[in-house]
Amino acid sequence: MALPALAGAPVAEAAQKAADAGLVPETVTEFSAKKKGELIRTEPPTGTKLAAGAKVKLVVSGGFPQLTFDDGKNILLVNGASGKRLPAVAKGPQVDTDPTFSADGTKIAYVSGRRVFLTDQAKPDEPPVGLTQPGEKFGDLAWAPTVDLNLLAMLRDKSADHTDQDLCVGQITKDGMTPRCIAESGFNLEKVVRWAPDGKSIFAFGVKKPGTFGMVRYKSKKAFSPAAKDWGKGKFVTDTTQVNKGVIDMAISPDGKRAAFVANFDSDAFQLYLGKPNDFTLAEAKPQGVRACKVAWRSDGKEVVVVQADEGCSESNGQLARMPVANPRAQQQPLGFSGDNPAFQPLTLG
Repeated sequence: MALPALAGAPVAEAAQKAADAGLVPETVTEFSAKKKGELIRTEPPTGTKLAAGAKVKLVVSGGFPQLTFDDGKNILLVNGASGKRLPAVAKGPQVDTDPTFSADGTKIAYVSGRRVFLTDQAKPDEPPVGLTQPGEKFGDLAWAPTVDLNLLAMLRDKSADHTDQDLCVGQITKDGMTPRCIAESGFNLEKVVRWAPDGKSIFAFGVKKPGTFGMVRYKSKKAFSPAAKDWGKGKFVTDTTQVNKGVIDMAISPDGKRAAFVANFDSDAFQLYLGKPNDFTLAEAKPQGVRACKVAWRSDGKEVVVVQADEGCSESNGQLARMPVANPRAQQQPLGFSGDNPAFQPLTLG
């Protein structure tokens, strides 16, 4: 028998039609620009000849995560599929940067005037809550990927020019947040902080001296520990032996199976590499021929969003583009915005 046309029909109706044809319907959900709950397609496609009792996947739209980023002045929010602007998260006289979504996707933490603030997306009329004290200088926030506690990793700036920054962790409670920091010497941390999905590693971009840089790793035996002492001292894990060559960002996929790197080992320009999380030398990671300065994963691990600036990534902002990791070079989709520090809303698919 041939699989009847089902796409576009209500899911329940499509399932019934498949069952009436002697097939076994199975519903799966994926992120899509189509309306949430809409039947996108069937696998196999319409017209395929199947034996009685064969399984048919009904692929249903789970909607699409929002995307937050900053433009160097404000915290903005857009539809991650279309780039349609949504109400800004923070827009005012202060410089607002470094947004990060909570693990449940309902809150956004960001930096305003070097102070950390928290806003609840479900309560847009309520003012943001200050988490750190005036006078303290923080940046480069990263919300831990766990719903068991609200934990931020971030950089504390003890200098006037970002040349003396240390890693800190801080748990958000009803009383606010008191970051605990790890003093370092011999290198400075800058620009990005990333959690490993298992909560036992934190990565940050580090600079030993001009032209010598890479990713620094902090490890804890206790996952998602809010205690700075559990993280020890940071160690460079990517190659720092080549002058003006190295890794400036790395992000592990939500399932922990892949990693995206931003490096310039194979060209003068920084580009996207895809490989394994423990391949810090990028010996087996493949350059994708896609310009990149920063990278962030979508929560299903099928797409990333990158910042594309000048080849040396010296510009403060770049064009944002999202792309499937299966074929990033051929299927780049510019979102039409210039910005920095993009983060997808960490939605789950039922």
